[in-house]
Amino acid sequence: MAHSILIKLSNTYGIQVGDSILINVDLTNHELANFCNVTRESVNRMLSYLKKENIVSVNHKRITIHDLEYLKKSINCENCPLSICRIE
Repeated sequence: MAHSILIKLSNTYGIQVGDSILINVDLTNHELANFCNVTRESVNRMLSYLKKENIVSVNHKRITIHDLEYLKKSINCENCPLSICRIE
């Protein structure tokens, strides 16, 4: 669900910052929920879990992914080419 959107956002707007990827666009939980076609509450729960596990962090509406491999493994990502795995 939202894991694939986070991967696509990182491929589209991501900037490598050390070992992490900063999604260089402001996103509210409501906007992220719209991307995922789920409720804002579902996104809140998912982000809370991911933050607790140090997989992502959120600072001023910007998401930083610290463990992209975790997100990929959780959805059985097939490592599609960047031309396909993006937000357009």
